[in-house]
Amino acid sequence: MGVMALAKAIMKEAKSDEEKVFLLAEIALDISKVSINLKENSLDERKIKKALKGAINQLKEFQGNINTRIEANLKSYVSSAMKKAYHEL
Repeated sequence: MGVMALAKAIMKEAKSDEEKVFLLAEIALDISKVSINLKENSLDERKIKKALKGAINQLKEFQGNINTRIEANLKSYVSSAMKKAYHEL
C-alpha cells in the first residue's frame, strides 16, 4: 500500500479529526526516517528526497482540509511534527 493510499484510508476511516491529523503527522515522521541507500543505477538522491518531501506536502494538504478545532497542544504537536519531517530529509 502506498503512502497516499494509506492517508486516504485514514481520512475515510479515522473516528475523529484529531485522530486523522495525528496519524498523518506520524506518517510524515516515518517518511522522514527513510534511509536512502544508493546503489548502481539508483535514482539521484535529490530526486528521491524531492519525492519524499512531495509526499509530506500532500499529507500536510490532507491535514489542511480538516476543518475543525483541535486542541492547542495537538495542533502544536502536528505542526512541529510536519516541520520536523520536512526538514529532516
